[in-house]
Amino acid sequence: MPQDDPMAGLARLLPGLKADRRTAAADLDVLAGKIEAAKIEGRKPEAGEAGVLTARPQDAFSVLAMAGIGPAADLRGLAPSRVAGPFIDLDGRRLFVDVFEAGKLTPITPKGQAAPLMLVSGGSARRTRDQVSIGIDAGTVWIAAGLFSNKAPADGWAGLPVRRGTARFAAAAATGTTIAAPPKGEIVLELGYAPDPANTCPDAAITAPAKLTITIDGSKAAVALDGGEARFGGTTHTVAPTEKVVWNAAENGLWFPADIDPLAIDAAGIDWRVASFDAGFRIARGGWLIPVVVSTTPQTLPQASTSGHWCFALKGDPRVGWVGLDGRVRITDPTLLIGQGIFMLVDRNAAADPGAVTRFDLWALGAGIAGRQSVTATLAAAGAVVIGCAGAGRHFAMAEARVAERLACPRDHAGRPVTTRPVTAMVMIAEEAGRLQADLIATGFAGDPPGSLRLVVENAVLATGLPALYRVSGTVDADGVIRAGTLDLVFGLLNWLPTLPDPYVSSCAGGLPLPQAGAAASGGVLRAAVSWSGDGPPALAFAGDLPPPLLGCDNPSKPDRRPARLPDRELTGQTAQGTGLRGKAELAAWERARRAAEGFQGNESWPKARATFADRVGTLGRRPGVSLLDVSTRRHQIGVAFDTRVDQPLTHAVPMPDTAARIEGLRFKTGLRVFALPQIQWEPVRTLDADQDLVTLGWFPTPLASAGDGGPAMIRGAAKLRPAIPDLALEEMVAGFNSGDPLEVLTTLPFGMMAKIEMKGAADADAAADTATMLRPRFDRGGPLEGGHQLSLRAGTPTAASPRQSAGFRGLATQTPNGVDLASGAPLDISVLGATAGPEGAVEAMFNNEFTLFRPRVPVTRLDLSGYGSSTFSDWGNPFAAFAEAAKVQFQVMVGRTALEVVKFVSVIYPWGIRATRTVTIERRGGGGVLRRDSGWQAASAGLFDFRHVPEGGGAPVSPDYEVHPGLIRGIYDVTRIRPSDRPAIDLPSGGRVLPMYFDALAEVGTDAAHARTPVRGMLGWLHLLPVGDPITPADLDQLLRVYGPAGGPIEVSLPLDASGFRMRLKRIEAAPAWNGPHPPSSARCAAHRNSAPATAPGRWRPSPAPPIPTSRERRWPPPTVWRCCARVRPARRWPTASACRHHRPSSPSRTRRICSRAPARGPITPSSRPPPPMPSPSAGPGSRSAVPTSPPACRRCSPTSSPAPPAPVSSRIPMRPSRSAGPAVTACG
Repeated sequence: MPQDDPMAGLARLLPGLKADRRTAAADLDVLAGKIEAAKIEGRKPEAGEAGVLTARPQDAFSVLAMAGIGPAADLRGLAPSRVAGPFIDLDGRRLFVDVFEAGKLTPITPKGQAAPLMLVSGGSARRTRDQVSIGIDAGTVWIAAGLFSNKAPADGWAGLPVRRGTARFAAAAATGTTIAAPPKGEIVLELGYAPDPANTCPDAAITAPAKLTITIDGSKAAVALDGGEARFGGTTHTVAPTEKVVWNAAENGLWFPADIDPLAIDAAGIDWRVASFDAGFRIARGGWLIPVVVSTTPQTLPQASTSGHWCFALKGDPRVGWVGLDGRVRITDPTLLIGQGIFMLVDRNAAADPGAVTRFDLWALGAGIAGRQSVTATLAAAGAVVIGCAGAGRHFAMAEARVAERLACPRDHAGRPVTTRPVTAMVMIAEEAGRLQADLIATGFAGDPPGSLRLVVENAVLATGLPALYRVSGTVDADGVIRAGTLDLVFGLLNWLPTLPDPYVSSCAGGLPLPQAGAAASGGVLRAAVSWSGDGPPALAFAGDLPPPLLGCDNPSKPDRRPARLPDRELTGQTAQGTGLRGKAELAAWERARRAAEGFQGNESWPKARATFADRVGTLGRRPGVSLLDVSTRRHQIGVAFDTRVDQPLTHAVPMPDTAARIEGLRFKTGLRVFALPQIQWEPVRTLDADQDLVTLGWFPTPLASAGDGGPAMIRGAAKLRPAIPDLALEEMVAGFNSGDPLEVLTTLPFGMMAKIEMKGAADADAAADTATMLRPRFDRGGPLEGGHQLSLRAGTPTAASPRQSAGFRGLATQTPNGVDLASGAPLDISVLGATAGPEGAVEAMFNNEFTLFRPRVPVTRLDLSGYGSSTFSDWGNPFAAFAEAAKVQFQVMVGRTALEVVKFVSVIYPWGIRATRTVTIERRGGGGVLRRDSGWQAASAGLFDFRHVPEGGGAPVSPDYEVHPGLIRGIYDVTRIRPSDRPAIDLPSGGRVLPMYFDALAEVGTDAAHARTPVRGMLGWLHLLPVGDPITPADLDQLLRVYGPAGGPIEVSLPLDASGFRMRLKRIEAAPAWNGPHPPSSARCAAHRNSAPATAPGRWRPSPAPPIPTSRERRWPPPTVWRCCARVRPARRWPTASACRHHRPSSPSRTRRICSRAPARGPITPSSRPPPPMPSPSAGPGSRSAVPTSPPACRRCSPTSSPAPPAPVSSRIPMRPSRSAGPAVTACG
């Protein structure tokens, strides 16, 4: 609000003072908008609207409007269509707002003229050749005021309430209600004046005119108004209007003069109650008064008021006095308004005696100081005086005065009394039911603004102009002492600075600048209310909306500030602990690994996780406009943060407040967040040389530091205005959460983790409700001591029976790649959970996949937040983790320092079904240093093609729809050295994702009769990455094996070939897809074995093929590439009896693994005279067309496929050294 006009803000603070608009449609919209704004600003309507009219005269400005004084006098001729309220203003008073809705009137316009002659709210028109006859219905008739007097305003309209009427005019050559010009005719109206039931003063009563006849002849009009009566006191005056109409500028209306009898008025005989006259009056003239309303759009005028009154101009020179008046006031030009149950004596130029004042004593000044604070209103030498009775017999006396006071409350920042600006005011003394009420209400300024001052409240400093006293109200005794009441001040707010009660730091620059000369101020209006009762001290309270402050609120840190560089020398102490001696070859390998890690670009999941986390956090993580942090031991380093503008998108069902801040009492409130310093210190972490595995993990940078600690912890409750004092705001948020409001927390977790916790306030089918409590222990021994403020958050206990997943919070958690080089501060795009080799298979990527992207939640069971750091001993676990899922997330944190962090993930290696785990452990040593250890992927089970798992939420184990035929492969055991390949992660068609991995193991091959375990080096498999918690689809596994397979590795084992006496030398085992049946779309995963037959001499042997066994379909297949014999995991398909062997007959569904041993050949393998088959090429692998079968299968399911599977790309194959043995390289099974 501009500094020179703070009183303009009264329109928002007091709805009763804003009825200052004309009745044009646009102005009516403005008024309606102001009413809605008043509701939004906190004025709550009481239940019902009973007694609206009865309570209205209690407001002094309603009385002034009736008397034709003040800005609302122009509306006294209108009837409100609705009365809004009652409202409760900032003083607790009941106020009402008149709503004037735009009408829809029918104009009667002379031909060729733009302005109508009159307007009616309803009726019917009938036209003849020479005349237009209009029947007027009950409602309102508006007639141009200029028709009665050429001194009336050009756009003035006189409103008349009618019961019925007629209008006859000479017709024009037109249609509708257009009449001839100049107009000529007659208007006869039956008037519908009715008494206001709210006014019941027994000293006043009237009989209103019943009929008005207007004869129009061009620009002239003759009127005939019925007479009536006016009773005042004990005298009844007969009133007979004449045929004349006079414009009364003082009353802003048309005055119909009348003959009055009798003319004498005995003022001394009237029970004035609060006033006393020393002489009587005589009526000089009188008549009926019709108020005139000015409007440029008369078609939208509302209904006219039905309350009318007789107006008498008096003569005489009496002097009047009232309670609290020192001196007398001489009445010089009085006007008496008499209505039904209401009368007013109005003098706009009453002359007060020199030095005449009205003085009220207010509150006691305090102990040791005699007397009371007083307010003195100096009466104007020529000002308005209103004395009368309205409402339920409420007598009053009002006078115009000038007020400027020096007040002991409030005081400025230096403790000095505050001097108010000079204002004009109305002093009012009213009596009702034997009680005297005193009111002093400001109406305008009486001088220029002289300066500014600063006020201090509990959490803000306010720069304002000098205050204006706008109201004093209370019960007054006969001595002029108000023993219980309120005094209200209005300040034009120039600027304000948020503070905290105790020592604090702020993001805003120091000082409280004021607007420069000629610049617009902040526009706020501040109200101060001083209340008192009896002889007690006064109570001060402020109220008002605070606009955005004119401050430089920003991060004071310089943007070029970076971590200090360490000296160019070798680090000693704990950083060098565990460093071993290395030879030249080892040093070269370490240097190559380190240089390769320098080009590390991070894992691919982090950009998605970062965007998801930022979108979910929303405005909770946005940098606030103002941050205030307490640094005392009273509120324990908790702060408040808020934005100075309300432009945030909604994040709750509860809407945001409409104002940035509001002052209530001695505190300002705002929609804020409570914050604390980063809760956990992200310290440098070191990886010992003994824990560096360049092959399986890659080189990990050590020590790995962090450029920051993740930012402050933010706590946000429902969108409500809260006191900007940290502990009070936090307690309100917790209390609101316990009452059903939302509560969100953005905080850091150890070593680069961040989490947004969304507290669950009600239990559901999965878990009990979360709890939030304030912890502050007390110690009474040795003196009263209190602990710091702590907010304890506990996740609701799951409802499932054990074993079950641990309790956790709703929301999401993410691991940020926060690592930087300790010496240079250069970002490394890695975290303590990451790895430079195979980053997509590192714990960092899997943590973000699960807890940020696909199953967002926070794996913490309890977290205690405080200004000194958080504490937690959370041990979250998931006993059913299987497919890229976290099995354990453990934190041990004490007041911001991490003692232990353990993050363990479980996944599966395809196609062998190997369960693998990977654990990152970060532990603080006794010397204070923090060490990190990454276990890499470690096998937790053998590869038995077992993919059973427990689905999310628990329940019975389920198995994916894979069809696996292991053949002679009995299992993959003792899996070690699981390491990433040089190939990137593979995205599968159905959304799955895997990472190629190599590992070493022992493969057990053979039958129950003869089997052996043989080492496998560099065996290929694929680590499961996505989807989280579910295996990849059978179609994805089939596609993976076809395009990137087969998977396997070289072996060296010799097994007897059943009872043939021969031995089969196996060179390689593989897993590849096969067609299951005659049609390619049905496929199965089969284990294949590459072998070579030993011979005593080159060229002296060859396999002897046996004739094929006929099938029921008598179908002959072309020579196959691979012979396969298979066992099913899912329920077996029934095969034709003619093509089934004893090993492939259907069995019970519970049987999960079957081996088919092919029957020996029908004859011994002997040398033959036929030439040997061609040798395979050195690069031949599984599915190579150069491999030639040597014998038929034992059954149809062991028959070769009709055509080989498409060969995998050469780049994705494991190179295989050709066998040195003579004879063909074949692939055998079973």
